[in-house]
Amino acid sequence: MIGDSSLHRFVAGIAFTIWAVIRNLMDANRAKSIRTQVISLKEEWTLQAETAERNHVEELRKLEVSSKADIWRANEVCRQLESEKQEALARLTELERQSASVSRPSKLVIHSAFYGNSPEREESVIQRIRELPIDALAISVTNNVLGCDPAPNIPPRKRLRVRYSYGSDTFFETSREKGEILVLPDPTDRKRIIS
Repeated sequence: MIGDSSLHRFVAGIAFTIWAVIRNLMDANRAKSIRTQVISLKEEWTLQAETAERNHVEELRKLEVSSKADIWRANEVCRQLESEKQEALARLTELERQSASVSRPSKLVIHSAFYGNSPEREESVIQRIRELPIDALAISVTNNVLGCDPAPNIPPRKRLRVRYSYGSDTFFETSREKGEILVLPDPTDRKRIIS
C-alpha cells in the first residue's frame, strides 16, 4: 500500500508533469503559428517588392525621362519603394525575434541516464530519454520504454539512474527500479530547485 506522502508526491509529480507538457504544447503551437506568419509575410512582402519593382521599371520606360519633373517623379517612386522595403524588413526582423523568444530551451537537462542491474550490466539510455518532450518528464521504467534489456533474466532487479539539472548548474541524481515511475524534476528535489 502506498503511504499518503508517497501518493501525494506521486500525484504532485504527475500534476507538475502534465502542466509542463501542456505549457510545452502551447509554446510549440505559438512558435509554429509565428513561424507560419513569418513565412507568409515574407512571401507576401517579396511578392509586393517584386511587383513594385516591375511597376517602377515599367513606369520608367513609359516616362522616357525627358524633363526634370519626370526625373523627380521617377526618383520619388524609387524612394517610396526603398521605404516600403525597409518597413517590410523591420517587420520581418521583429517577427523572427518573437519566434526565437518562443522557441526557448528546456529547463530540464539530462546529463546521464543508465539502465541495468550492475555497473557491468547497464546501458546508457540518455538518447532515448532526450528524444522525449522535456520541461518535465514522467516515464515508466520498463525495457520497452527505455528500448533495451541490459541484463535479461539476471538478478538483482534493474534500476534507472539519472543525473539532471533544472534551470541552473545544480546537479541532481535520482533512480527508480524497473516497474516504477520516474518523475523529473524529482518531487524530493523540487524544493531545492524553487529556492
